Formats: sequence, C-alpha cells, structure tokens
Amino acid sequence: LLPSGPNFSTEHVFERRREQPAAWPGHPLSKHIVTYIGESMHNPCIRLAALFCFLAMAGTAHAEGFALYEYSARGVALGGSLMARKPDASVVAYNPALMTRLPGIHLMGGVSAIMPDGKMRTTDPVTGRNDTTSLKPSTWFIPHAYYTQQLNDKFTVGVGEFSRFGLGFEYPHDWPGRFNIYEVSLKSASINPNIAWAATDKLSLAVGVEFVYGCLDLRKRAQMGIYRSPTPH
Repeated sequence: LLPSGPNFSTEHVFERRREQPAAWPGHPLSKHIVTYIGESMHNPCIRLAALFCFLAMAGTAHAEGFALYEYSARGVALGGSLMARKPDASVVAYNPALMTRLPGIHLMGGVSAIMPDGKMRTTDPVTGRNDTTSLKPSTWFIPHAYYTQQLNDKFTVGVGEFSRFGLGFEYPHDWPGRFNIYEVSLKSASINPNIAWAATDKLSLAVGVEFVYGCLDLRKRAQMGIYRSPTPH
C-alpha cells in the first residue's frame, strides 16, 4: 500500500484505476507513483518509521530463568500467545474462565523437553587465570495433562496437572566455582481444579484451587582450609 499524502492517496490510485482500466506498465499514473515513493523517502518521518521497523526485527535472545510456560505443545508453538486465541483444554493453566467456550469433554496430555546450555567465565584472584566452564548436558521433561467437562450451558469443570517453575543446571564437580555451587535443581508440580460459570455470552468467571509441590536442591563442595573463590564474570 502507498502512504497517504496531500496530493496523492491510496484511495485516489484505486479510483483512477477504475476510471482508466489501462495496463499499469507504461500507464501515466505509474510514473507519479514511482515519483511519489522516491520523494517520500526524503521525509524524516518515513525514515524514522523505517529505522524503527529495522530495529524491531526479532533476534536471538539468551537468558536464564526458572518460570515455565510450556503448558501445551500448541502453546509452545505459538510462543505462549494463547490468551486471545481459540481455547483448548490447557486454558485450565492460564485462563480457566475460557473453559465455558469448550463444549462437551476435552482431554489433553503431553510432555515438553528442555535442554539448558550456558557458560561461566571465572578469574582466579590469586593467579589471575581465566577459565570458561560449560554446563554439563542435561534434559528436563515437563509433563502436562488436562481434563474439562461441560456440565450444562452455564457451568464447566476442569482439572490440570502442569508445572509453573522448574529447571536447573550442573557444572563439572572440579570447576573453579565448585565451592560456591556445582549443581542446582528446582522442581514443581501443580494440581489445579477449577469451575467456570458463563455469566453472559461475553463474560465468564472461574474459581479454583492450586496445589503446588516444590523441591529445591542446591549443592556445592565442602571448603577445606583456606581458599579464595574465583571471581565470576
């Protein structure tokens, strides 16, 4: 589409095209279109918009955290953007009020696999030696299961099993920071029963209880004698 201007607009192009059904190549109007586009690039606003679109292009991001959003295979494929989409049984985990949009009985189950990767750079405070240590390879499996059932036109019940927090990592047992930590794991499991009520055609409410089991395991080597811990980067 062409941007609107004081003497030229997209609507005007289509109107002229209908009035003069000539072929676009060589058409007198096409010359004005090319001229207008060339002149518009000198507009600071157009340049700023083009620069913003370039900077907004997505790139690869590396981060570490323990919050999990792998509630379903569909949710992983959509990058977690499920709130405004057609619901499935996994709504039990993120928006149980949407269960009223699921007729009949819905059953879902699956598992996600996560393989963390990372490196730590350290400097020995005594010798000044720099070391880079990589995480040991590991795979974490995140299961999920959901069940919803419509009782009538107004009420729907559902229950889900999933995990909101987890993951961990492990370094070699002889790495320079072993006296600070060499292994950590956080595991959690949630059981979440809910009941949803369709108050109107456009409003649904839900209430539920979430039972969460959690386990945190931190491990480090015992420090015997005098030792100065390396400085991490």
